[in-house]
Amino acid sequence: MESDKDNFTDFLQSQYKLVQDKIETNDRPSEQKRYLDKTLIGEGAQKKIYQVYDTSCSREIALAVLKNNSQQAKAQFLREARITALLQHPNIMPIYETGQDELDQPYFTMKLGRGDTLQDILVAKKKMPQQELLSLFLKVCDALIYAHSKGVLHRDLKPENIYVGQFGEVLLCDWGLANIVLEDCEEKILDDQNLQDLNLRVSLKGVIKGTPGFIAPEILKDAKYSFQSDIYALGAIFYSLLTEKDPQDQEFPRSAKVLLDVEKKPLPASLKAIGLKALAENKSERYQRVEDMLIDIKSYLNGFAPKAEEAGTFTQIKLLYKRNKRVMNTATFSLIILSGLLIGFIHSLRQKETHALNLLNQLEESDLKRKNAEAELLPHYIEKAKSAFLEGQPETALTLTQVCFNFDKENKKVRDLYGKALMSMQKFTAAVDVLKGINPEVYIIAKNCAQIKEHENKKPKQTIALLKAVGVEPENDKGYIYRNILYQEFAKSAPESKLELLRSVLMMRNNLSSMNSVLEYKDDAYTIDLSNNPDLEILNVLAKFGPAVVKKFDLSHTNIKSIYPIKNFNIIKLNLRYTNKLPLGIFNHYYEHLDAEGSQNDFSPYLKNKPVQYLNIHQTPFSNYKVLTTLKKLQTLIVSKGKMPQSVRQKLPPNCTVIEK
Repeated sequence: MESDKDNFTDFLQSQYKLVQDKIETNDRPSEQKRYLDKTLIGEGAQKKIYQVYDTSCSREIALAVLKNNSQQAKAQFLREARITALLQHPNIMPIYETGQDELDQPYFTMKLGRGDTLQDILVAKKKMPQQELLSLFLKVCDALIYAHSKGVLHRDLKPENIYVGQFGEVLLCDWGLANIVLEDCEEKILDDQNLQDLNLRVSLKGVIKGTPGFIAPEILKDAKYSFQSDIYALGAIFYSLLTEKDPQDQEFPRSAKVLLDVEKKPLPASLKAIGLKALAENKSERYQRVEDMLIDIKSYLNGFAPKAEEAGTFTQIKLLYKRNKRVMNTATFSLIILSGLLIGFIHSLRQKETHALNLLNQLEESDLKRKNAEAELLPHYIEKAKSAFLEGQPETALTLTQVCFNFDKENKKVRDLYGKALMSMQKFTAAVDVLKGINPEVYIIAKNCAQIKEHENKKPKQTIALLKAVGVEPENDKGYIYRNILYQEFAKSAPESKLELLRSVLMMRNNLSSMNSVLEYKDDAYTIDLSNNPDLEILNVLAKFGPAVVKKFDLSHTNIKSIYPIKNFNIIKLNLRYTNKLPLGIFNHYYEHLDAEGSQNDFSPYLKNKPVQYLNIHQTPFSNYKVLTTLKKLQTLIVSKGKMPQSVRQKLPPNCTVIEK
């Protein structure tokens, strides 16, 4: 294992040197210019933006050129380029190249936007449906969630820095004021001493950066930026989208207590609550993570009350009605009919006492209709709750079963499903009360789990003990409780705890008393080595472990049945040596290193134009060797002797080393 790690380190160092050599080469003037037809399309305090034609790639792109040629300005310019290049996300402006032009001025190139900024849209007062505005805002949240996960603060969030394309694409731009708050992230991109010194100055307290109206109140006091200061700016953008007001205007209210109460058009209480929480003056009362704000907005879009609203029972019932109008209208109509009959009964009673018995019979019939209507609604909610429980959505299942339980507390199906939903959310004490006398087997498990949670406080030991108590049977409700508990713990655990939990559940799921494994987390990436475990067959527990970056995933000499559970992983080096035939329908990842020696799988249909650098297909049923000519980055190829046609060998990349066994 240590040797593989050294080889991987040497490989990364060699690639870094190649990139540095390429940059130095590109910095020297060439006989033919790469970027032609420069047209100025924008200008800021630090840089000019041109539209240029890239002769190398035959496309129009944007080129940013530094205006001030001082050393500090260059370092700041390069810092912005490197930070932006680090943040590879569909909603963050991509950087293509950095370098120096013929005048020795630094530049970087990026995607050429064909659309408007969000500020342009707001100024032009283009009418957009609220649903479309919120969908746009969610993409901005996704970009910021990713940046924060890398330890990067934007510090200048505003509509001018959000690009909206002609086809709905959304890009978060201008990371010139961005700050890095995690040491491991700084070591990755600030490898130059000038850039490190500059980052220290950017991080110092006492310097206020940003745009008025989008600067959090605490910044004006001590100029100390945090993730919550970015969230405040998000709240200001959210306000602009929904009220058509500019936070930079003097009319913009400075107190969160009156914010969103002065707009021209009324807003739903849920959106108002989200805006108030994001713009709270005290940052401790703000959303602590962008994910929390995103979840609240999605809850609103799905017809649920966001947590920020702290909705009462009446609001929850009103939202329930909106989500199920057809069914609720039927019930309401029945109640109206009932009320009419009741009024008619009272009126008739006063006029004709002799008809009292007949009217009483009519009332009883109407009451039966009301109960029948309620009985018709109940199976609908039970079915929706059951689907949520089976699909790994325990929170939704718990909400729906609570509604059903309030309708009919004696219904055994409702109580059974309600108890299992409570167990999925690890509310075992409440589950014991609900399941008593309903499901003896699950009732005993709930009691055992309640005792475990009371006496074992350390995680992941507590989680492992709970999963053992529930059991790993996959095709019954206990299996779904097991899965829901596991996936929730994966979602909220630190990487080291996740790996410890993963090892235990893999052994439990495969009935292994011992297991060879190397599980590590370093430099924002996982190493998962499960090789040489011939009894390892099932990887289902990995389904919700990702998404994650895995620099090495080794499944060699195992008896795995499927690699579907790892579809959400970004794997750099994959080892499938001597594995059985697998369903490869999802094998469409961009692996740099694939070792499949001795595997029973034909990988040729899945390799076309992939950026594979190392490929071992010795002793595999490889059917189409012509596909190897499309692997332009291939450096090492290992094949069975005499299998590869000479015509294919001649078309391989010139620097590719071919090894025949």
